[in-house]
Amino acid sequence: MAEEKGLVQLCIELQEYYKGKSPYALKVAYRQAFSEWQHNLVFKEIIKRLTGISSPVFGVSWNPENTERDFAKEVIAYLEDRRVLYSSSEMEVPHYCVTSVLQIREFLTSKIGKLRKDAELARSLRAMRAACRKFLDKTESRNGDIIRFGASQGHWASWEFNGAVGELRGIFGVHLAKIAVTYGADIEKDLATILPGIDEDF
Repeated sequence: MAEEKGLVQLCIELQEYYKGKSPYALKVAYRQAFSEWQHNLVFKEIIKRLTGISSPVFGVSWNPENTERDFAKEVIAYLEDRRVLYSSSEMEVPHYCVTSVLQIREFLTSKIGKLRKDAELARSLRAMRAACRKFLDKTESRNGDIIRFGASQGHWASWEFNGAVGELRGIFGVHLAKIAVTYGADIEKDLATILPGIDEDF
């Protein structure tokens, strides 16, 4: 309810500001205000998922450099299209998963090299890259049997493979939530399924 009142008040202020001006300009301002209001709700939802995890909050505890924020949004946009991180059907073809994780690792490395070593984003990207490396080490062991039989239900290789994917997604989920909160970014619903769960008592 408080958020709704805030939106109404904002609309009233916009009406006052654009009084006597172009109706089209007011319409554009309305759309932008509503988009930002929706963004804030999504932003608050992600913050709820970070209880107990230390992370600066965009616009509250700090304001990051624009370049870092642009990189953060690029990373999220790229990972939103990586189904290995959230799709159950993708796990049916282990070879594709491994190829995708290799590509993710290369992408993260390219971004890390453009950031300050002590940047908040660089820390999260390094942690995600380390998770990729661990996933690849685990799935490429045992003479490739984990990749070869990872989709075979009941086979020991499928337990190893599914566990490796689950661990990868868990680590990415935590760091994606941190990136979103730190840099004020939204995350599409599919990728958001791997974020930490909401603490109902928050």
